[in-house]
Amino acid sequence: MNFPDYYGENMNAWIDCVDELTDEPTILQIDNGKYLKENEPELFNAILECGAFVNYRKIEVGEKPNLIIATDY
Repeated sequence: MNFPDYYGENMNAWIDCVDELTDEPTILQIDNGKYLKENEPELFNAILECGAFVNYRKIEVGEKPNLIIATDY
């Protein structure tokens, strides 16, 4: 996702970086989402929850939510 060098490699850092990178509408495409959900459900759910939180933060400051998460599941 072309995160900056200071990316902290945890979910809080993921939220911060995605928030910074989504000034324009952004689609995060998860290929093989069914496989991910069946084999790593905690990771799958964390991505969705963190994505929702990115959009929530934007709404809270009066911006439009810009992150769309698409999956084949």
